Amino acid sequence: MIKLEKNEFMKVFKTQEKPKMDINKSIVNLVNNLKQEAANYVSDSQYYRSIDQSVRNESDKLYCKAFGLSVEQTPDNSGRHFLSLNMLHPQMKIQTSRTLAAGSKKEILDFLQRNDITALIKTNLSEMSENLKEK
Repeated sequence: MIKLEKNEFMKVFKTQEKPKMDINKSIVNLVNNLKQEAANYVSDSQYYRSIDQSVRNESDKLYCKAFGLSVEQTPDNSGRHFLSLNMLHPQMKIQTSRTLAAGSKKEILDFLQRNDITALIKTNLSEMSENLKEK
């Protein structure tokens, strides 16, 4: 029988650590994916299904299991749309949502093109995360 010291034992079974999640990079990818899908599927004159993009949270800075963006039509189908930021509680008990923009397809796509979109989403994520901690 081979006897290993505690440190040697841990080296044998230690798995490779996952790299930390880069929130800014995740937000940029999320916005780009949603922008591309919205440009192809959102219609001001016809019905379409809601468009969702989400990211699993692997950061210690946010108190959530996942977060994402969605574009959906207004209930009256009047050519107006909502852009929402969504966040899922870590135990998946609650999902919270915040409307970031409303308007026509062009207005939603223009909003997604803003230079400060990453900072805006990051700020909203932090606020929503704090609210989820209280629940």
